[in-house]
Order: sequence, then C-alpha cells, then structure tokens
Amino acid sequence: MAELKKNTKAFTLLELIVVITLLSVVFALIGFTFIKNMEGSLDVSKTIHKTVSSLSIYNQLEKQIFAKYTPKNQKTVIKLTEDSLSFYTGYPIFYEGFVRAEYKIEKTKDNKKILRYEEYPYIDGKLGGDGIKKVVLGEFKDLSIEFIKNKKIYKSFNGNKFPEIIKINIDDMEYYINN
Repeated sequence: MAELKKNTKAFTLLELIVVITLLSVVFALIGFTFIKNMEGSLDVSKTIHKTVSSLSIYNQLEKQIFAKYTPKNQKTVIKLTEDSLSFYTGYPIFYEGFVRAEYKIEKTKDNKKILRYEEYPYIDGKLGGDGIKKVVLGEFKDLSIEFIKNKKIYKSFNGNKFPEIIKINIDDMEYYINN
C-alpha cells in the first residue's frame, strides 16, 4: 500500500461548501444590484419619453396657435369641447397652406386618454369634423385643454376670437399658451 504524505494540502468538503456559499451570496448581491439599476434606468427612460411627448404636443400646439388664421365671414374660428379642440392655422403638419387642425381626446377602457391630431387641408367652415390625415400624439393618464378668457376658465367654447390663454393639462404637468 502506498503511504499518504502528512504534508499533503487539500480542501475539505466543509471549506468548499463555505466558499461556494460565499460566492453565491456575492453573485446574488451583484445580480440584485444590476436588476435594480436596470429597473431604475427603465423608469427614467419612461419618464423622459412622457416628458418629451408632452413637450412636443405643447410645442406643436403653440406654433399652430401663433399661426392662427381667421377666415372672413366665419362665425366660429375656434371650437373647444371637453374632448376636442378645433381651429384654423397656417402651421400645418401634413399639408401646405392653411388648414383645419383637430385635436381629439379619446378615453380608453383603462381610463387613459389618447390624443389624436387630425388635419383637413381646406378652410371649410366645419370645425369639429373629421380630418383627413390622422396621427396619434400620445397616450396619457390625464389630459385636458381649457381656455382662460376674462379671468374665467372654459372647458367648452365657440368663438371668432382666440382666448387669452390656453391651458393644457398633461398628466401632472400644466402648460400655458399666451395668445
């Protein structure tokens, strides 16, 4: 029989189990930290996307309001209801020239709101009607448009002059367009 040397170095089963357990704990902590960082990045990315979407809606509406157009012999050049905004503008998105711009708010089954933009290429006197070109501008948990005129807030309005201030509520943000 071969004799074992007394100075042989080896790991015992207990030492291997302790090392494997420690490595498992370290890798679990690293994995948890990585996953939490990824979730945080995803939340920040969603917030940035919502903010950019809100600002682009505000920017588009502001440019269109500043390029407003008042056709002759029109009694109504701007129309606001709780779920739509219609007016004539010289700042079209799809067509050239002056157009009828329609912003429509639609409720979804889960109580979110979708904002659609529609455009009609002619000054046709049919504010509040369907446009030809349509695009979804975004989906939000809360969305409303109000007019402020003579220090009064209007959720519905028909007029031949644009109001002093247009207030846009998108989720938790308020935007104002001074006319």
